[in-house]
Amino acid sequence: MKWRAWDGWRWIIVTALIGVLTFALGILLRSGDLATAANIAQLISLLPIVAALIGWAGQSRGSPDGDEIGARSQEPSGASETRGSGAAAPVRKEGRRFSLRMAVAIVATLAIALAGFQTFQLLSRPEPWTRTTGDAVQSSPAEADGVVYVGSDDGKVYALDARTGHINWTFTTGGPVHTRPDVANGVVYIASRDGKVYALSATTGKIRWTYVTQKAAYARPTVQGDVVYVGSEDHNLYALDALTGEISWKFAAKGGIYTG
Repeated sequence: MKWRAWDGWRWIIVTALIGVLTFALGILLRSGDLATAANIAQLISLLPIVAALIGWAGQSRGSPDGDEIGARSQEPSGASETRGSGAAAPVRKEGRRFSLRMAVAIVATLAIALAGFQTFQLLSRPEPWTRTTGDAVQSSPAEADGVVYVGSDDGKVYALDARTGHINWTFTTGGPVHTRPDVANGVVYIASRDGKVYALSATTGKIRWTYVTQKAAYARPTVQGDVVYVGSEDHNLYALDALTGEISWKFAAKGGIYTG
């Protein structure tokens, strides 16, 4: 009888735990902590399976069958002889009940696991977001490692969480940033109309180095290996060391160099 009482409470406890963990999963997904959310999703899927295994272990010990068999073992020998072949009927009946309970437990386990997986997928969908800057945005965004980098005519470069739109950091240049940033090896490369090329830390936005051209830098920086290539309105194409910003060479064109 004690095991049967626990058998009922077992599913109530599991259901409550799934509800609490699913709620926590939603909070973690919205905060962007995907690693912890994935661990909780796996735990949610395992809970019904563990509960079913506990039930199987309890039934294997014969807990409710044991009561009936134990009671029969105390009967006089004559009584058992009188019952004859009909003595096995309660055992067979209890066996059918056990099989039915296990089938229901397996179906419930699969249903709850599937519901948890679908809930995880639903909650993990990114919500649309917008972010307003101080002026028009002509720069195309660049994305790397879950962060969106974009320039604005307000002279700033924005690092935004790709999932939520939260501003991780901003960096202010001396002029509009019209071109698309380039990101490589944890560094964001920016060309500004203030005539400078900036290398910024992708995580903090702090300056690694700057290089000054003779006019507005209106061309998109492009990183290839250890070199940053960028054009300027001063008619020059510059090849800069990606680590230090030192010039490797420059090429004089017949006009300003403009790329988005």
